[in-house]
Amino acid sequence: MSISKIMKEGSSFNNGNEEVELVSFAEPDEINAQTFIKYNGVVLDATDADAARVILKRLRTFDLNNIYLKPVFLISHDGVKDATLLALSDGEIDPAVMSKIGYRMKTLQDRIGRLELIKTESFEMYVMMKMLRFLFTREMAMEPVLDSCSRVGYSYPLVSVNFDREDQHRVFGIIDIAERETLIEGTFVDRIHLCDKCFGGFLNFREACPKCGGPNLKAEDLVHHFTCAFVGPESDFRKHDGDDMICPKCGRLVRHIGVDYDKPATLNFCNTCHEKFQDPKVRAFCFNCKNDTLVENLVERDVKSYRLTSKGEHAAIYGMTISMKDVIRIPGLVDMGLFGKYIEYEVERFKRAARNGCVAYLHFVNFYDLYVRGVTKEKIFPEIIEIIKGSIRPSDMITYLDEATLLFFFTDTPFEAASIPVERLKANLLKLIHDNFTGFEPNIETGMAPISGKFSLDDFVGKITPP
Repeated sequence: MSISKIMKEGSSFNNGNEEVELVSFAEPDEINAQTFIKYNGVVLDATDADAARVILKRLRTFDLNNIYLKPVFLISHDGVKDATLLALSDGEIDPAVMSKIGYRMKTLQDRIGRLELIKTESFEMYVMMKMLRFLFTREMAMEPVLDSCSRVGYSYPLVSVNFDREDQHRVFGIIDIAERETLIEGTFVDRIHLCDKCFGGFLNFREACPKCGGPNLKAEDLVHHFTCAFVGPESDFRKHDGDDMICPKCGRLVRHIGVDYDKPATLNFCNTCHEKFQDPKVRAFCFNCKNDTLVENLVERDVKSYRLTSKGEHAAIYGMTISMKDVIRIPGLVDMGLFGKYIEYEVERFKRAARNGCVAYLHFVNFYDLYVRGVTKEKIFPEIIEIIKGSIRPSDMITYLDEATLLFFFTDTPFEAASIPVERLKANLLKLIHDNFTGFEPNIETGMAPISGKFSLDDFVGKITPP
C-alpha cells in the first residue's frame, strides 16, 4: 500500500512503518492529475488550513473518478477545525496510528471500483453525479456547513467546490433536482431567506415607510387619556416646560400609566416623506446587489442534511438520466439518438438534391435558478408544453439535451422562415416567466443553422454547451 502525504516545505512527519512518499508544492498550479493518480490515498497536512483547502478543492474538482474520489485524510498539529476541509476529506487522523487507515482505504477503493463509466447530459448532471458518487463511496450524509464566505451563509462543499462564489446559489438547484427525483432524502436543519434578485443571503432587515420605502423612521408611543378619551402621540402631551404630561384636549395632568392613561400602540413618522403611520413595512436590503425589497418577496428555502436513497445508490453506480422526457409529452418529441439519425438522413438527402431544412436550439441559461425559488417541473413544464405546442408544426421534430435545452428540426423550412417560430417560442417563454416570477430575469438563448451537406449535429451541439 502506498500513501502520499502532501506537505509544506520544511515540515516533518513520523511515518512509522507505513510506506509514505513526501510531496510538496511551491504553487497550487503544480498540482495535476499525474500527481495523484499513482497513489492509493493522500494524507494532507492541514496545519495551514488555507493551503490545504486549495489542494483539496483542486483534487475534488478533477473529472476522473479515481482522482476526485481519492481517499484524503487530514493531519494537523492543532487539530482540524475547518468545516470545509472536513466535509471534503475523509476525516482527521492521528499520525501515530497511520496503520489504522489501511482498512478504511481498502473499503473506499472497493466501492470506487464498483462505479460504472458514464456520460452525463449537462454540467448540472455531471456535478450531481459527483455528489452521489462521493456519498455512495463514503456511506455518509451530506451536511450543510456554516460558511461566512458563502453568499447564502451555508455551503455544501461537495457540490459548491465546483462553482465560483457568484454561482453558489446553483448548488441548491442541483440538490433540489436530486431530492425531487428521490435520489437523496433530506432532514430539516434550518430555514434561510435569500435576495429574490441575486439569491444572496447577506441582507439587512429594516422597518420602512409604506409610502416611500425609506428606513429613516422615528417611532413614538400613542397615549390614550382615560378621562376624555383623547388619543395622540406622546409628544403632544409634553408640549410645555417640565416633565409632566398634560392632555392637549382637556388640559388635565396625566400622571399614572394604567390609572390615568395607557399606551395602546406606536406611531411612526417618516423623516423622508413626513408620512405618519402605525404599521411600517419590513424590507430587506441586499448588500451584494443593492436590491431593496419587501420581505415577502424574498426566496425562502430549507437547508437540510441529505442521505442517499436506494435509488440514489443505483444511480451513483450505474448513472441516470434526469431530463424533460420524464414529464413532457408533445407531438414530435424524440430522443437524441433518433433525432441525430434523422439529421444524418437529411444531410445525405441534401447532398443528392438540395432541400430546405433548419436545426435550431433554445437554451434557458438560468433555468436551474428557478429550482432555487422552489419551482418544480410539475409546476412549470405543463405551461411550457402548451407554449411549445402552439409554436411548432406537427411535422417538426424536437429533442432535448437537458432540462434547459431543446433542439428543433424544421423540415422543408427555409432558414429565414425557421426564425419565426423560434423567436415566437422565446417571446412566449419570457412572458410566462415574467408573469409568474417577480424579480426573476430569465436568460434565454436561441440559435439556428441551415441543413447542408457539411452540417454536423455534434459540432452544432458543441457550440451550444461549454465543454
